[in-house]
Amino acid sequence: EFTLHYQPQVLVENTKITGVEALMRWHPDGNAIPPDEFIPLLEESGLIGEVGLWVLRSACEQLVEWQKNGIAGITIAVNLSSRQFQDPQFVDSVKEIFTQTGVMPENIELEITESILMEDLSSSIAMLKELKSLGTTIALDDFGTGYSSLSYLKRLEIDTLKIDRSFVSELTHKNDDAAIANAVISLAETMNLKVVAEGVETAEQFQFLRSRNCGYVQGYFFSRPVPPAEVEALLRSDKPFPKFNI
Repeated sequence: EFTLHYQPQVLVENTKITGVEALMRWHPDGNAIPPDEFIPLLEESGLIGEVGLWVLRSACEQLVEWQKNGIAGITIAVNLSSRQFQDPQFVDSVKEIFTQTGVMPENIELEITESILMEDLSSSIAMLKELKSLGTTIALDDFGTGYSSLSYLKRLEIDTLKIDRSFVSELTHKNDDAAIANAVISLAETMNLKVVAEGVETAEQFQFLRSRNCGYVQGYFFSRPVPPAEVEALLRSDKPFPKFNI
């Protein structure tokens, strides 16, 4: 009953899709259950590890299929759970999936929240190093909503900072949120990290982020998470978002 939908990540300078985030959907008996309801159930039941590996494998298989169909240069971001990150066999499982699917690891980005990383910082640092050794990239999700300590940030082998939607939603109306978004963008630029703003829903938010040199955005303003066929149609378009005359 689980399926994967994909939300485009857009390069701000030309509004081209450069990647997608894989997001799980559940429609038992045709009724949609929100992720914030079923993900905690998977975690409580202990099934999140098994399902999480299914998500990673499915995303890898989808990327390989797109590449065989002539679509290249796209990355897929996959979210990790706390239980996966604490599993001593997780790195071996990821390596096995990469090998069996034939995906290029550099085209897969693994997303982890800072709150999960801080549960055991020393173990997290070791885990990130192992995952990076496979060739994948790492994104720090929901940045700014947890510990947000610069002292740990410099010790983590990450490639991407994601600005949480809670800051993006009000950045054109609240000076504090605008200041936080600016700070994260500047920090990422200084540390040579990619920065992605989540939850972009209006032209005003997009233009604000563009004026601050935010590299990438994703959100309903461009596209909701959609099934693979719809993503492929967008990827095949020369200009997926022609309403922006850049």
